[in-house]
Amino acid sequence: MPKSPFRPGAINSQSLRKAFAHRGQDALFSRLFGAAEELKTTFDGLLAVREAQSPLKTREANALELRQKVRRTTEIAKGKLDTLAGEFIRTMEQREAQALERAGVRYDPPGADEVRRALREMKSDKDRDAALQAAAKRGDRVVLAAVRNAPSPITVGGFTLPPEQVVGRFVSEQNPGYVEEMHDMATALEHMNILEDSFERGADDLRDRQAEEAADAGQRLAEEANRKLRGALGIDPGEQAA
Repeated sequence: MPKSPFRPGAINSQSLRKAFAHRGQDALFSRLFGAAEELKTTFDGLLAVREAQSPLKTREANALELRQKVRRTTEIAKGKLDTLAGEFIRTMEQREAQALERAGVRYDPPGADEVRRALREMKSDKDRDAALQAAAKRGDRVVLAAVRNAPSPITVGGFTLPPEQVVGRFVSEQNPGYVEEMHDMATALEHMNILEDSFERGADDLRDRQAEEAADAGQRLAEEANRKLRGALGIDPGEQAA
């Protein structure tokens, strides 16, 4: 069998295993490695179909069969990747909720409105910035949760770091490994997008466009000729042929 022309850049099962070696025991990442391997095998199957076209059929007939196979196979492959991507996204949402819960800032605490009012009433952004930084330093979850869950920004500009970054840094400090895990999962999603796009383009390149166009044109001519014949015979266009 000729070597597969499928070239997903630097993204394949081996490169993924190397990039995420520290996630080797993670079931979700193991599924990603398996998906990359399956994608390569699936593409090689399409390549085999193209190389084994029937000599008893016309080039056009073979082209239409291959087109149908490519479209169906691509649809299935993309569906599997999309399903896996959805699981990564749901896992990221769960990890975020767990991290916020552990840090004690997921929900609005009692007295949150008063905290937000006090921050807004401070004379300057510099004062608000100092108050928020101090709250983060002493681990004041009431202040941090009040800021995170504010229905509208506490202020615009003036902070050394945006409030959400101050809270985010605190959350990461309370959850060792959280930032790294979220980064890895976000990177995995990017790799899945590259894999999906590369597979789709590679599979599409296997098709015989010229023969497809000739076949489609012939089909249109045949349908037009049949329409004219039925009209000449006085057969209703909507009537089924005998």
